[in-house]
Amino acid sequence: AIPTIKAISLLSQDLYDDIKRDENFSFHYEKKGLFMLCQTDKALDREIKTGNLAKQEGLDVKVISLKELKQLEPNALLNVKGATYYKCDSHTTPNEFMDEMKAHLKKKGVVFYTNEKVEDLEFKNQKISAIKTNKQILKADEFVLAAGSWSYILSKKLGLKLLLQAGKG
Repeated sequence: AIPTIKAISLLSQDLYDDIKRDENFSFHYEKKGLFMLCQTDKALDREIKTGNLAKQEGLDVKVISLKELKQLEPNALLNVKGATYYKCDSHTTPNEFMDEMKAHLKKKGVVFYTNEKVEDLEFKNQKISAIKTNKQILKADEFVLAAGSWSYILSKKLGLKLLLQAGKG
């Protein structure tokens, strides 16, 4: 699974770059890496093992001691044992991106139905033919399941086993 997760992660960074450049978006996005801070030796050991797996996949990862962290972030109050640093990672402000993307999509003619709960899926010839919400039935040729960590609820109806965890970006 690690090669696939790595590929998705790197592809998503490329897509953010493309969107920012091609659509002239201005959302906050910078490539300055990610610290995984650990408060216990056990957590740090586990994170170092994960970092080593990432290194084996060719990602730029290094272990950072508490002393090094204090030098890098002299004004931060750090209650940690150490960290791993994924130099290959990026930062964004999700609400800025989503606000810009929503405005862009509206300009392109996309319609958003807000305050509606998807209650059921209708099938015809083993394909989704409609989505039933608490307010209406929406018919289309194709549907995209993109409900974040809530996708698993609908994926069960499709016979899919999606491994999702809320809040893990």
